[in-house]
Amino acid sequence: MPDYCNFIVPATVKRGPLTIAVSTSGASPAMARAIRKELEGLYGPAFGKYLKELQKRRARTLSAVKDPGERERFLKSLASDRILKMLRKGQSPFSGKRKP
Repeated sequence: MPDYCNFIVPATVKRGPLTIAVSTSGASPAMARAIRKELEGLYGPAFGKYLKELQKRRARTLSAVKDPGERERFLKSLASDRILKMLRKGQSPFSGKRKP
């Protein structure tokens, strides 16, 4: 942390419910900005939209799916590598997906 302050302001990416913060503990604010810009490209607006819908579906799933194993498998499937790839392409994973 720099000697001339007692706080750090991270570089942040905000996509709806998703917040990603990057800090270099004051070593290089420019590097934190560069990393933030890279993350903005990896986590576009589709992530925010998806997470808003996922939040609703998760609440329904928690009350509708009584079997803990089935519930866990379903919720984990909504955060799979395949889903991440779709979101990075700007695609909506929920089109045609079954609703619990």
